Amino acid sequence: MTSWRMSLRDGTGGDSAWEECRKRNLAVIAYYRMEFDLSKYEEGEPEDKWSTLWSTQHSSLARFAYRIKEGDAIYVKDGPRIVGRGTVQQEYYFDPHCPIKDSAGHSWPHVLGVTWDVGFLPVKLQIGRGQQQVVEPLTAEDLRKVNRASEQLKRRAAVPSTLPKVKPPSKVFVSPPTLIPSEKKAKGGRRAPFDAAGQSDENAKLGRKGEEWVLMFEKKRLRMAKRADLAAKVVWASETIGDGLGYDIQSFTEDGKTILIEVKTTNGVSGRRFPITDHELNVADVERKRYRLYRVFNFAKNPQIYQLEGALRSQLSLVPMSYTAIPQITKRPKE
Repeated sequence: MTSWRMSLRDGTGGDSAWEECRKRNLAVIAYYRMEFDLSKYEEGEPEDKWSTLWSTQHSSLARFAYRIKEGDAIYVKDGPRIVGRGTVQQEYYFDPHCPIKDSAGHSWPHVLGVTWDVGFLPVKLQIGRGQQQVVEPLTAEDLRKVNRASEQLKRRAAVPSTLPKVKPPSKVFVSPPTLIPSEKKAKGGRRAPFDAAGQSDENAKLGRKGEEWVLMFEKKRLRMAKRADLAAKVVWASETIGDGLGYDIQSFTEDGKTILIEVKTTNGVSGRRFPITDHELNVADVERKRYRLYRVFNFAKNPQIYQLEGALRSQLSLVPMSYTAIPQITKRPKE
């Protein structure tokens, strides 16, 4: 069995066909002037057609059509990430009416049947030698890197089958980290994979479990303070009212003042990065007297919390991970 890395994007920076391929259990490739059934010819024939390809295109198409076999593994590259893994179930065939199309509406006619692994978590990792190659064979070391990174993400995103035991506040609350080290680097100077919330369904489930656990914790904290009346009023706001409030739990201080708690959960250590939205930061600014961020860490084994109170911008080192882009339309000067 051979393992391959493959890009499923329409040229450099074009639309990605990955989601359609995943849904239809296919892998596809296309090149201009190569819209014919390659299985009817020897590799490199007709020569006048193959000669129109660049060397990287020639090698990628030849690998796809002639060398990938049933049982081989395909890892899907999308920019700096590996986003999918699958097993080839049907070797190369030509389908001029393939339902997967490029941005111009043309079918990707060269096709493989692939069963994609629905449990694979995308990892930020570059494997293979030639990053410009659409189809590239992988080495045993490449596979070890992918498997190691995937296992790390699975451990971080693992959702306990039952909620961890809720301990007294004295054993749960700890001080925030006094120094969070800069981005941990993997060997070779590359950044270690980041378990960003929302990166997968598993992370979303972990976040929800964390919120449910904090709901139970807050009720216990108030009951231990002999405020059962307040414990009965604690609300899982993101569940009962809806997500998008900028906080998850509405609770109380022991003297009855309302607090708004945003929960960030990880199975990792206290210093691990976490995603936060601009909306959450804005709500923390507006509600600074009532706002709390609970960073729940080591969740699967022994959950603990450090909390940040009030406005958060001055308490966090914020690194932009993505942007919303809006075209700037400028007026052309009059001629």
